[in-house]
Amino acid sequence: MLHLSQLAAKYLKVDYRALETSVRDVFRVDVMTINRKKYVLVVHELTMYTLLLEAASCKTVEKTCKNIREFCPWYTGAEITLGKTSDRKIIGTVTEIRMTIEYLKQEHPPQELSAIINRMIFSILNYSTPDDCLQVYVKSCHQ
Repeated sequence: MLHLSQLAAKYLKVDYRALETSVRDVFRVDVMTINRKKYVLVVHELTMYTLLLEAASCKTVEKTCKNIREFCPWYTGAEITLGKTSDRKIIGTVTEIRMTIEYLKQEHPPQELSAIINRMIFSILNYSTPDDCLQVYVKSCHQ
């Protein structure tokens, strides 16, 4: 369910070197600081749908998964699994999302940044938005 960056693995106290690389319907998790406050950046790898959660509410893997299930009721993944991403396109897109958040954090509060990111166009999504891809994903899961 979760692919952790090295920073997220350190924050959640997970041995990054022990994680296996996998390709599945999962969320990429990273940690970043906005205005001296830590946030957990969660990106669904198939749709690039992005959540920005306060790190205080994501101190453990279980709490992080609980938050994801709360904010993403459309996600059907049941078990908690940990891994790491080897797909350079996904890593690059998540880096692009991080850089965009760094740029936008001066003008927008953290609560608005997820909505802004989810309306952006990404080449990895064939020049579509995460919101549009999420709608297609949900329809395909419920058929």
